[in-house]
Amino acid sequence: MGKLFFSEKNTIFILTMKKMLVTLCSFLTIEMWAQTPAAKSPDFFESTGKIYVVVGVLAMILLGIIAFLVSLERKANRLEKMSDWAEQEND
Repeated sequence: MGKLFFSEKNTIFILTMKKMLVTLCSFLTIEMWAQTPAAKSPDFFESTGKIYVVVGVLAMILLGIIAFLVSLERKANRLEKMSDWAEQEND
C-alpha cells in the first residue's frame, strides 16, 4: 500500500481547520449559556403580527436571487455550447 503523504501546507490547513472548529463550538456553547429560560416578551414584529410580512419579503428576495442565478447559469451554458460549436466549425 502507498504511504500517506502530508505536506506542510496540508498540516497547516488541518491545524487551522481544527482551531476554527474549536472556536465555533466554544461560541455555540457560550451562546447557549447566555440564553435564559425566563419568559421573554415578544419582539416588535411578533407583537404586531408583521413577522409574517418580514418572512414573506425575505422569501421573495431569496427566490428572486435563486431564479436569477439559475437563468444566469443557463445562459452561460448556452454560450459555452455555442463557443464549442464555433471552435469545431473553425477546425
